[in-house]
Amino acid sequence: LLVCAKKDIINWYVESVALGGLQVNCVDVERFAIQRALAYSFDADFDYHESFALFDIGSTTLSCQIIHRYDVVFSHVIRLGSSEKSIIQLIMDLIEESYSISYCQISRIYLGGANFSARYLSEIQVKTGIPSVSANPFRYCFDNETLPSFMLNEEGASWLVPCGLAMR
Repeated sequence: LLVCAKKDIINWYVESVALGGLQVNCVDVERFAIQRALAYSFDADFDYHESFALFDIGSTTLSCQIIHRYDVVFSHVIRLGSSEKSIIQLIMDLIEESYSISYCQISRIYLGGANFSARYLSEIQVKTGIPSVSANPFRYCFDNETLPSFMLNEEGASWLVPCGLAMR
């Protein structure tokens, strides 16, 4: 599998790591794929100047990206199973940590990934007071009756990474 990413973005990561005295051996392109696919989840009224949180709830990891003006200002990955906390509590902790580092006021939370569940949306929204939506790359892609739209609506957020990789 060959995957591409913008060289200036990769160089930024490599240079940032080098400042810490470390050397990059590989770069995970999953984050870039998620951002690419997320663009298809935005509502027509989405303001690209807003700050938003994107959570990818995978089978083994929970990744968080805080994006401000379409730049990643905070990124963190937690291995699931290494914590006794629930997915909801881990998300709450990451939001709190991101505030202390990025100082961005999150205006919307997007949830997706292989272990995404719609029940997380309402619980996160109630606990944070921040609108929470499914990061479904199929949301606005299909408008005909030949496709099972109910399945795309229910399961679309779990296809965030594969869709982003396919869009490249």
